[in-house]
Amino acid sequence: MTPARFLAATAVLDWSTLDDIQAQLTTSGYWDAADADPVLQRLHLEEMLSLTDADEWPLFGQMERPDGQRVWKQEAAFTAEDYAAIIAYHVEQVRHAQYMVQATTAAYRHDN
Repeated sequence: MTPARFLAATAVLDWSTLDDIQAQLTTSGYWDAADADPVLQRLHLEEMLSLTDADEWPLFGQMERPDGQRVWKQEAAFTAEDYAAIIAYHVEQVRHAQYMVQATTAAYRHDN
């Protein structure tokens, strides 16, 4: 189970949950008999999704959908819309973090 084999097996996927990716790997014959344990499959899957290229750039993009589902996609398959969605997701994460800092600071100042 090499990174190249993982990338080939997941190349057909659009934005997918961990369960969807794990099912695709099963369907494509990626797992052998020694890898039948679903927990070990999930650990391997999470390790592969954190792969980077030679410049340490991630090979997979990840974001959370409005319904709370986390999804991944190979960056090599990104469209302009995918990049826009990733940017919008990260901008929203920054806004939320700024709100939390402001709320925490205001609460601290109020209590002190």
